[in-house]
Amino acid sequence: MAFAVTIRQGLYGRGAQVQCSTVTSAITAVGQTIAMATGVNPTKVAGSERFLLQLQIQLAGYAKEDPPTKKKLPIASGGRCKMYQSY
Repeated sequence: MAFAVTIRQGLYGRGAQVQCSTVTSAITAVGQTIAMATGVNPTKVAGSERFLLQLQIQLAGYAKEDPPTKKKLPIASGGRCKMYQSY
């Protein structure tokens, strides 16, 4: 649980708070690494693909706190050409 909080606060990254999906990815990666070494994933319910109840609740809280996703328009093709030419 403390690991999730540390990731959320951005202490392992650039220092900025990260979104729920980033925390979920980090916890999944750590769990899979441990599972490869021991055969048991400590972040998942035994025999299931679901996170432990405590992690589910924590991640649900993070998802509620996250701001809505902002849609961004793609860069126009002319902009990409200019960026490429400047290098």
